[in-house]
Amino acid sequence: MQRPVESQLDLFSPGGTRRSAAAKAKKRRTSRDLLAINTLRESGASGLTREELSEKSGIKYQSICSVALRLIRNGEAAVKPGCIRNTSTDSPAEVLVLPNFIDKDAG
Repeated sequence: MQRPVESQLDLFSPGGTRRSAAAKAKKRRTSRDLLAINTLRESGASGLTREELSEKSGIKYQSICSVALRLIRNGEAAVKPGCIRNTSTDSPAEVLVLPNFIDKDAG
Protein backbone atom coordinates (compact mmCIF):
# COMPACT_ATOMS: atom_id res chain seq x y z
CA MET A 1 0.00 0.00 0.00
CA GLN A 2 1.35 3.43 -1.00
CA ARG A 3 1.35 6.40 1.27
CA PRO A 4 0.10 9.73 -0.13
CA VAL A 5 2.87 12.20 -0.81
CA GLU A 6 2.18 15.21 1.37
CA SER A 7 3.96 17.72 -0.86
CA GLN A 8 1.54 16.89 -3.67
CA LEU A 9 -1.42 17.48 -1.40
CA ASP A 10 -0.08 20.89 -0.34
CA LEU A 11 0.22 21.93 -3.97
CA PHE A 12 -3.54 21.83 -4.44
CA SER A 13 -4.64 23.18 -1.09
CA PRO A 14 -6.77 26.35 -1.08
CA GLY A 15 -4.69 29.50 -1.08
CA GLY A 16 -1.58 27.57 -1.96
CA THR A 17 0.77 27.67 -4.86
CA ARG A 18 -1.77 28.36 -7.60
CA ARG A 19 -2.91 31.64 -6.07
CA SER A 20 0.61 32.97 -5.48
CA ALA A 21 1.72 31.92 -8.97
CA ALA A 22 -1.26 33.73 -10.51
CA ALA A 23 -0.50 36.87 -8.51
CA LYS A 24 3.12 36.86 -9.67
CA ALA A 25 2.10 36.29 -13.28
CA LYS A 26 -0.23 39.31 -13.24
CA LYS A 27 2.58 41.58 -12.06
CA ARG A 28 4.98 40.45 -14.77
CA ARG A 29 5.56 42.95 -17.58
CA THR A 30 7.15 42.33 -20.93
CA SER A 31 9.81 44.58 -22.43
CA ARG A 32 7.15 45.79 -24.90
CA ASP A 33 4.87 46.73 -22.01
CA LEU A 34 7.63 48.79 -20.41
CA LEU A 35 8.54 50.45 -23.70
CA ALA A 36 4.88 51.37 -24.32
CA ILE A 37 4.50 52.75 -20.78
CA ASN A 38 7.65 54.87 -21.14
CA THR A 39 6.47 56.16 -24.52
CA LEU A 40 3.07 57.09 -23.07
CA ARG A 41 4.83 58.79 -20.14
CA GLU A 42 6.87 60.90 -22.56
CA SER A 43 3.71 61.94 -24.43
CA GLY A 44 2.21 63.35 -21.24
CA ALA A 45 -1.42 64.41 -20.99
CA SER A 46 -1.82 64.71 -24.77
CA GLY A 47 -1.49 60.93 -25.08
CA LEU A 48 -1.06 58.83 -28.21
CA THR A 49 -3.23 56.78 -30.52
CA ARG A 50 -2.21 53.17 -31.02
CA GLU A 51 -0.76 54.13 -34.39
CA GLU A 52 1.30 56.96 -32.86
CA LEU A 53 2.38 54.69 -30.02
CA SER A 54 3.54 52.13 -32.57
CA GLU A 55 5.53 54.70 -34.53
CA LYS A 56 7.18 56.34 -31.50
CA SER A 57 8.00 53.11 -29.66
CA GLY A 58 9.12 51.14 -32.70
CA ILE A 59 6.75 48.28 -31.85
CA LYS A 60 4.80 46.89 -34.80
CA TYR A 61 1.18 48.02 -34.96
CA GLN A 62 -0.12 44.45 -34.80
CA SER A 63 1.79 43.95 -31.55
CA ILE A 64 1.00 47.33 -30.00
CA CYS A 65 -2.73 46.60 -30.08
CA SER A 66 -2.34 43.58 -27.77
CA VAL A 67 0.15 45.46 -25.59
CA ALA A 68 -2.29 48.39 -25.24
CA LEU A 69 -5.17 46.05 -24.39
CA ARG A 70 -3.09 44.34 -21.70
CA LEU A 71 -2.03 47.69 -20.21
CA ILE A 72 -5.63 48.94 -20.17
CA ARG A 73 -6.89 45.74 -18.53
CA ASN A 74 -4.13 45.97 -15.88
CA GLY A 75 -4.92 49.62 -15.17
CA GLU A 76 -1.53 50.80 -16.42
CA ALA A 77 -2.99 52.81 -19.33
CA ALA A 78 -6.37 54.32 -20.04
CA VAL A 79 -8.44 55.65 -22.92
CA LYS A 80 -8.72 59.43 -22.61
CA PRO A 81 -12.46 60.18 -22.38
CA GLY A 82 -13.87 62.20 -25.26
CA CYS A 83 -10.57 62.38 -27.09
CA ILE A 84 -10.49 61.00 -30.64
CA ARG A 85 -7.80 61.68 -33.26
CA ASN A 86 -7.63 60.77 -36.90
CA THR A 87 -4.97 58.30 -37.96
CA SER A 88 -2.89 58.49 -41.14
CA THR A 89 -5.78 56.80 -42.97
CA ASP A 90 -8.27 59.39 -41.62
CA SER A 91 -10.04 56.88 -39.41
CA PRO A 92 -10.91 57.94 -35.86
CA ALA A 93 -8.80 56.44 -33.07
CA GLU A 94 -8.92 56.51 -29.29
CA VAL A 95 -6.15 58.32 -27.44
CA LEU A 96 -4.28 56.40 -24.76
CA VAL A 97 -2.71 58.02 -21.70
CA LEU A 98 -1.33 56.93 -18.37
CA PRO A 99 -4.09 56.78 -15.71
CA ASN A 100 -2.65 59.71 -13.74
CA PHE A 101 -3.48 61.98 -16.70
CA ILE A 102 -7.21 61.18 -16.54
CA ASP A 103 -9.24 63.85 -14.78
CA LYS A 104 -10.83 62.02 -11.85
CA ASP A 105 -13.67 64.56 -11.58
CA ALA A 106 -14.71 64.25 -15.24
CA GLY A 107 -17.56 61.94 -16.17
